[in-house]
Amino acid sequence: GTPFRVFVFDIESGGADECLDELAAQGVDISNVFVAYTQSLSEVELYVNKIAKGEVLYYLDDEGEETEEEILDAYGERFVPDAVIVDGTSVLKLTNTQSLLQLSQKRNKIKAKNNGATAEEIYVATHNAGLEYKDHAQLNYAGQRLVLSLMALPIHVVLTAREKDETISSKDSNGQFTSTPTGKKLPDSFKGIDYNIKTMIRMFRNDDDEVCYSVEKDRTKTFSVGDVV
Repeated sequence: GTPFRVFVFDIESGGADECLDELAAQGVDISNVFVAYTQSLSEVELYVNKIAKGEVLYYLDDEGEETEEEILDAYGERFVPDAVIVDGTSVLKLTNTQSLLQLSQKRNKIKAKNNGATAEEIYVATHNAGLEYKDHAQLNYAGQRLVLSLMALPIHVVLTAREKDETISSKDSNGQFTSTPTGKKLPDSFKGIDYNIKTMIRMFRNDDDEVCYSVEKDRTKTFSVGDVV
């Protein structure tokens, strides 16, 4: 009889606000929904770890540091989530990738300076920097760590992701590699996210412009793969 207390990570910069406005207009009680606006993986992990340990949740300041102001529910009690939503993991991956890219640029700049490069060579080395193998490994590990920690929570968890086309690489007649779409859609998120989650549902619009949900995976066996709701 008590509305779920839902902790929402709004990674999409305001997407949750539009959703909540629509729900409120439909008469849904949103007083127990707390929205954390962040694109920081470390801030998301901080809150997830606290939720897992049943610790008191506090507001964060602009620097991502905890304040002394406790997050309360609609009844003035300690906010203990019944569900967590991360909207969306695609942007979270993107911001984390950008941070690693900036680190790679700094590495290249230092290497070029230490090798006695000219100012122009330093510029080129810095701006041509890409993610190294260890950066990709770190990114994949960060994503796996986040998803597994969320899946371990004894509450409802929902992750959203944008989608991208699955492609295969092949050589053309000139010996150049090209990417060809297979027609299948994949979540544009952390690598392996679809393996760690229990249920995956793809949203799409049908020919009548209705929003539908296609079940891509369901370990709970509530639905069969391929079911459209």
